[in-house]
Amino acid sequence: MSKADLTKRALSEAFSELLKEKPFEQITVTEIARKAGLNRQTFYYHFRDLYDLIAFSVKRRVHAILPDIESMQDWELDLVTVLNALSDERDSVYKLGHSLDQGYVKRFMREHVSDLVGSFIMRTQPEERLTEEDRQLIAQFFGAGLIDILDSWVDEGMLEPPEHLVRRLSLFLTDSIEIAVRQLAEARSTSLG
Repeated sequence: MSKADLTKRALSEAFSELLKEKPFEQITVTEIARKAGLNRQTFYYHFRDLYDLIAFSVKRRVHAILPDIESMQDWELDLVTVLNALSDERDSVYKLGHSLDQGYVKRFMREHVSDLVGSFIMRTQPEERLTEEDRQLIAQFFGAGLIDILDSWVDEGMLEPPEHLVRRLSLFLTDSIEIAVRQLAEARSTSLG
């Protein structure tokens, strides 16, 4: 691991520790740097701001759980794994989610969840069935629904066991994506034919 990676990791861990002690809005760059044994300039060398650190920290944790999230083979098992990890850090997740600007949280989740849905579509559907525009539309549509459900799950205290939530989601999600793909492909072939 490079020195830059070690430094970013130390800042991320310091941030996580501070988040256990106080709300996000009370955490400063100086505190994070000091807790990591570094200075403010080092923080800004690696991150634009606290939001950049948050994005790095979340991605780092997800990749620790699922090293190659883009190649998820069993989305149900992988989603249960991620939700269990979130549940294990319930207090920090709840604090962070309620401290941050909700627009930021939604944008961050939209970007990453849509990528996951898009990755699932690419793995399960022949490329010739969809244009890139269609794939993005389907990923955005189903990603938005998934984000809303996960957001509600966090807001409600993550009480429903992840396995139960994912089992309920899987009852309609996989088939619904297949139907959307089929209908878009048929509509395109009809309009071209």
